[in-house]
Amino acid sequence: MSSKTPRGKDAEQFHRNLVDRLVLEAKPVRPIAPLWTQWLAWAGLSMAVVLLFLIACDLQDNAAQIFSQWRNLVFVSASFAGSGFLAWEALAASIPGRQTGKVYKTVSFLLLGLLVAMPFAFFYTPGQGLDLAGGLADGRECAVWVGLIGLLPWAVLGYLVSGNASFKPARTGAWAGASAFLLGSAADQLHCPTWEAQHIVAAHLLPVVFLTFLAAFAGSFWFSRWKR
Repeated sequence: MSSKTPRGKDAEQFHRNLVDRLVLEAKPVRPIAPLWTQWLAWAGLSMAVVLLFLIACDLQDNAAQIFSQWRNLVFVSASFAGSGFLAWEALAASIPGRQTGKVYKTVSFLLLGLLVAMPFAFFYTPGQGLDLAGGLADGRECAVWVGLIGLLPWAVLGYLVSGNASFKPARTGAWAGASAFLLGSAADQLHCPTWEAQHIVAAHLLPVVFLTFLAAFAGSFWFSRWKR
């Protein structure tokens, strides 16, 4: 069965009708909220989660004395700052044309590098050894708290990101997971009285790495729905 392609005035009218039909059938596009608005919404809820956790579980004993030591204060501050930077990275990566620049990424990676290096540089006792499996087993309660505290911030950040249009959903999912569960690690460190390298690395940082991989896997599906 053959069909003739309309020509001349018939072709012009055909294309007009086609455009009119496409316009009528097109669904309204929901405008994307500004990046700052999304980040502030996430930050506000995340701080509320941290506050509720501390109300329920309290700060560690002698918190004022503990955090008057610069290394402890810097470590926790870098954890919260890293969480905020990574949340911004996740949101920016999910909005076309709003990716962060090299300077921003450099600062983010420096914060993460600082968090990995500090336990070995300032909280490690020479000759103590480093048993990560044993440290995770002994600190499993902290590892669980890292996940539980970060779960709601991750879900909210994921909801915000899923409303955008991430071109690299797995990478965006990794940023979102690292941000949320690093927040959980920072909040738990305010409560946890153990400042030994083995415990910090095994029970506070390794769970963040593991959950970040899970978040990247989930994000590869969740944040690509807009393509379907």
